[in-house]
Amino acid sequence: MLYRQILKKKLVISEEEHYIEQSYHSTDTEQELEETCEQETTNNLIENDSHYLVKDGIIKWHKNKGNTSVHTCSHNIVIHLPRAKGSAKTCKTPLEFFNLFISKDIKQDIIKYTNLYIERVQMNIQEIKTVKKIDENEVNASIG
Repeated sequence: MLYRQILKKKLVISEEEHYIEQSYHSTDTEQELEETCEQETTNNLIENDSHYLVKDGIIKWHKNKGNTSVHTCSHNIVIHLPRAKGSAKTCKTPLEFFNLFISKDIKQDIIKYTNLYIERVQMNIQEIKTVKKIDENEVNASIG
């Protein structure tokens, strides 16, 4: 008899499980609850913390000035102001500084390949007759 009662209970439970439908979509109230929870957490982050969060949520900007009583490390102290060194000390014009970086050979290559380009364009377009080849003086003038 006990066996039959247990069997009946199992049958009833299994029939109930058979008629249970599961819903995987969110209802409006669930979505509203989730949205309010998210808003509360972001509001708490912004109000409670001592910094602002950037849109990406990673970068922080502090609201208050940092501690000024902290000693600056010795390797962060600037002793000498930046200035020109070596042969750059004697340079006065932009052209003199340019000549420190670009040698005469490179400048001659610039002139050579620019003139080749001018010739090629001039051959394709017959209307342009006023274009002349460049020389070192024009390169120097364009630099300064």
